[in-house]
Amino acid sequence: MASEEPINPEQMRQYLRQAYAGDAEESLLWQLARKIEDPVTPQNEKGTRRLHPLLLVMAAFMLIMLGTFIYFRALQS
Repeated sequence: MASEEPINPEQMRQYLRQAYAGDAEESLLWQLARKIEDPVTPQNEKGTRRLHPLLLVMAAFMLIMLGTFIYFRALQS
């Protein structure tokens, strides 16, 4: 990649596949899964992943906002 030519999308896909083709812990899916798990205790006693608390709070807040929107939207009809 010493040339100054821009990289086309197919070359970029090939570079990404090479970068994430190694160890399973270095795969893109594994990296994304690690980002959304709880940083303090990533797994519970059963060995399953725990979601990040901020992600859970944001999801609950979004559900409350959606419920409020639907409720007041129904009242306007």
